[in-house]
Amino acid sequence: MILNQISQRPVWIKTGLLVFVVFILTISCTREEEVKELRPESNVQIQTQVESPEQSLEKLLPLQGKIIQQPENVEYRKELITAAVDVSHKTIRAAGTGLYPEDASNSAIGRQSAERAAYLDACRWTAYLLKWKENPESPAFGEISGEIPGAKLLLKKTTDDGKSVALVEISLEN
Repeated sequence: MILNQISQRPVWIKTGLLVFVVFILTISCTREEEVKELRPESNVQIQTQVESPEQSLEKLLPLQGKIIQQPENVEYRKELITAAVDVSHKTIRAAGTGLYPEDASNSAIGRQSAERAAYLDACRWTAYLLKWKENPESPAFGEISGEIPGAKLLLKKTTDDGKSVALVEISLEN
């Protein structure tokens, strides 16, 4: 019955339908080729696990500690840059620590002061990382000047001894 309806239509409609069908088939074939081009090769390993804030903190704090112990060691700076910069997400992560002040009037104020100090320390490390990413030899540790970038707080923890630890992240796209 459908064939009878098609055969009874004028020639220009039949031609239009044929052109439309050919056009749809061409698009679907082209789209299939694009998908094949985007498939990764078998030797490419894709990292599907994103590093958690806890993992970043565990990795960054010891590296920053090495730099504090040996501030002139450029290799430690390069190692920290490798660990802190996420090229695929275009971000930099840094950790900071803050101590509970001995003269705090109460525990809430002391905890808040330690958290604020940890955040600012992490932002300071971020400023170093931005500079060291361009040139790992300059500035020397302890001699940074300029603006400290505001950063997104990813994680904050308080240890039993009153020390506060913070992990921050900034975007490299700004």
